[in-house]
Parts: sequence; C-alpha cells; structure tokens
Amino acid sequence: MPRSPKRRREHWRHTKPLIERMWIPTSTVIAALEGDTKTAHDVELVSRSTANEQAVWRARVRVPVYDIVHTLRIELGRNGHDVYVEDWTGEKLRHTYGECRLCMWYPSDPPEKRWKKSDGLLKLIDTAVLHVFKEYYFREKGEWLGDEVHEEPRKAAAASRPQEGD
Repeated sequence: MPRSPKRRREHWRHTKPLIERMWIPTSTVIAALEGDTKTAHDVELVSRSTANEQAVWRARVRVPVYDIVHTLRIELGRNGHDVYVEDWTGEKLRHTYGECRLCMWYPSDPPEKRWKKSDGLLKLIDTAVLHVFKEYYFREKGEWLGDEVHEEPRKAAAASRPQEGD
C-alpha cells in the first residue's frame, strides 16, 4: 500500500537540527555557531573552507581560579571537532590525544553527554576551559574532578613482579 503524501513528509522529517545534519561552514552557519561567544571570550575565526567542510577558531581563554591565559584552537569539520591547547608547556596533559588535543569525552559516551554543533561554540569553549581547569587542579591536588576513564600506567616493578605459581 503506497504511503499518503502527508505520511511521506513525516518520513523525511528530521529530529536533528539542520546544523547537525548538514555541515558546510557558510557565513550563516558560522554566525549560528558563534552566537554570543565573542561576548564571553576573545575568539576569532582563523580559517573556513566550504570545499574541505572545515572551520578553525582561535580563542584566548582565562582558566578560573588559576588565572592563567591559554590559547585554544578549535577545529570543526563534518565528522567532528578537536580542541587543542596551543600554548601548553610543562608536563603532558592527563586527558589528551597526543600532546595537547583535549580528550573531553570518552569515545563511547552517549550522545547526550557529548558536545554537538547545535550546542554552539560557546559551550564547546566553556567545556574546554573547564577541562583545562581540571588539569591544573589535578596537578595541584592529585585528584581529577568529575567522571574520568583513565588507566594509570603500570609501574615497571609491578609489571615484573613474579606471579603466583612462578
């Protein structure tokens, strides 16, 4: 039995916002993402490519309590986003991929725990600032604030310890 025209329209109705379904960094999409980000942070759009479907921002942010300023680089593309602390010096960050790309979510976290483009750039930057705050706090107190999935590196002595029955 063929679907009625009304039923066909409902079939094509999407529950995700347009910015989630279709990622091409046009001026309109960039403006929607930025929202009031520039009133809260010193942010500039560094590059934008509709051909590569990517946009890159640089943001100067102040980490609360520690009153330290860092530069974040935010890269958004069709398949996701990356946030880097460009000017990090010293000990490697606890939750990163590589040197300074922040790991703010566990890869298998459900969608409601992750940032999405429709949340806007401000929420992503604020989440990154909170993450950097947690990095500083961890260095000071030895405790990670909030959820974390992190395995401590095995100590050489523990790894070479004879097992029962050896």
